[in-house]
Amino acid sequence: MRRILYLSVLALSFSACKKDPGQSAFNGTYVGTFRTIVDGKMTSSEARIVFKGNRYQSLKGRGSGKFVLVDKMVRFTDENIWTADFDWGLILNNDYQYETKGDSLILDKMIPYHPSQVYNYYQYRLKRIRQ
Repeated sequence: MRRILYLSVLALSFSACKKDPGQSAFNGTYVGTFRTIVDGKMTSSEARIVFKGNRYQSLKGRGSGKFVLVDKMVRFTDENIWTADFDWGLILNNDYQYETKGDSLILDKMIPYHPSQVYNYYQYRLKRIRQ
């Protein structure tokens, strides 16, 4: 009986210490690439994003503001004023699916393009360079 009690306490202590790998991934400076597929054309450019607390800043002119994690999704709220004459999907804003692998972070967003049901695709492939 004592053995079961000890094993139960041990199992609870390990589960209580488990950290959320998602939240810890959103801390530090990341560099990598920003890839898009818009109207069937793929482009790629450099990306640099700084996460601190619940704030982010894209240092390549793609937005800054607050973010919050919800399940395997991150919701960015850009706080800048933009003109209406370009693809707003290029701004780090709204909902992205995220995946972490060690010090790497992948952010994906798909936006339906009406009326042909073609999707525009936006992806950040980042690696943390410092916390």
